[in-house]
Amino acid sequence: MLLLSPMIDKIKQNIEINIESFTKRLQDEIKLDQINPYLYKSILEYSLRKGKRIRPVLLVLSYKGYLPPGKHFSPSVYYASTAVEFLHNFMLVHDDIIDNSDLRRSKPTMHKILENTIKSDNKKSLGKNLAIIAGDIIYALAVDAFLSIEVNPKIKQRALKYFLDTTISTAVGEFIDTIHSVDKLQNIKESDVFLNYTLKTARYTFTSPLVIGAILAGAKESEIDKLTRLGLLIGQAFQIQDDIIGIFDTQKNIGKSILSDLAESKKTLLVAHAYENLKPKDRKAFINCFSKPKKNYKDLLTIRNIFINSGSLDYCRAAIETRLKEGYKVLDILKIQPACKKNIKSIITQTFRSNN
Repeated sequence: MLLLSPMIDKIKQNIEINIESFTKRLQDEIKLDQINPYLYKSILEYSLRKGKRIRPVLLVLSYKGYLPPGKHFSPSVYYASTAVEFLHNFMLVHDDIIDNSDLRRSKPTMHKILENTIKSDNKKSLGKNLAIIAGDIIYALAVDAFLSIEVNPKIKQRALKYFLDTTISTAVGEFIDTIHSVDKLQNIKESDVFLNYTLKTARYTFTSPLVIGAILAGAKESEIDKLTRLGLLIGQAFQIQDDIIGIFDTQKNIGKSILSDLAESKKTLLVAHAYENLKPKDRKAFINCFSKPKKNYKDLLTIRNIFINSGSLDYCRAAIETRLKEGYKVLDILKIQPACKKNIKSIITQTFRSNN
């Protein structure tokens, strides 16, 4: 759990209000609660689940930090923050379908909710099909929220274009990640892993919120370039850390099965480094274990030991530290209001501290 400053606490409160408000548009404007109460309740419950809200908070901090002196803070910037959170939820719904995950934030994934709500002889398939549709609706809510921003039309158009480009790059990252899951280990290089980290995680988790907030505030191009660099560094570090957690943490802490990443045969930096640095005999044992179609807890322990003994765990931790140090250097030279800079740094620091 992140320790909140008064500024972040207030921002989060406003974000929660806006998320609920936009989700309830499905009731007020579309009458979805009358058309299909199961679908409406599922989307509402899923959207209102408590999370860190890192993305929307970063967007508001960036916007607030780059507002010129004397310029009025537009409350509609919270619509943009709501949009990036809906984008996140949309991605999670579809990602969980692809990964066959049962839990998200310690609660059933969208397809499991719908699977257990609708009666069918083939409820698993139906649940996934319905969840795809639910995810599409959540994405439509994201675009609706973004279009509701009350700023200069040209600025809004540029910010929306960046938002849509982020959606595309994240989807491409998911596409590559899915292909890698069935590819042979020897075909995956570190450069492939980092490309995927950039496309799938870094841009939509850190770069996009920071850049969109800055665009809406009218920040200079030089600052947007720095924010792009900052988001890339912190985003890559975030994904490396997430991969470590997916193997070495507990189900209680991560809110999903501890075997999920291993079951999906994710080609992470841990995996790529271990494969490249193991001796031939150990590499063969690693391939045999990692490539098993069904893995159990014993296999997880074996993989953990391989990552430790091969030096891959230490290598990944060092990669995180390198990126964090470089990221903090970029953050230090940003020409952003000091209070906002301090809170952005606090979010980054606590995000990695809470994941250790």
